[in-house]
Amino acid sequence: MGLDSIWKSPKRVWFWKKPDLAAGLCSGHGQGSFRGGRYNDTTLAISPYSLYSYELSNEQVKEIADALVSLSFETAMRLVREKEGVELEEAEYADLTRVFAKYAKAGAKLLGSW
Repeated sequence: MGLDSIWKSPKRVWFWKKPDLAAGLCSGHGQGSFRGGRYNDTTLAISPYSLYSYELSNEQVKEIADALVSLSFETAMRLVREKEGVELEEAEYADLTRVFAKYAKAGAKLLGSW
């Protein structure tokens, strides 16, 4: 089993269009939880934070969200390539950005379970 990243939010978070992030046995598709191992290379390339953490504070989630929002898909994937990481599809990057931004605004923390 890999890494499940689970949102712990003080507010309920809703998406008009359901995010399509990688899901595993215990994961949703971004709403509630997702397979963090799939996205760890991206977060490490754009921020100092690994999703392989027991808990990322809301402040850390906000930093990741801000980095995702501020970087174009092309720039983010160039940074991932430079670190020899696994690249994402453009739609997947857009959904990851949307999910982090919405949960950051809701005051959520991100828990890791593996």
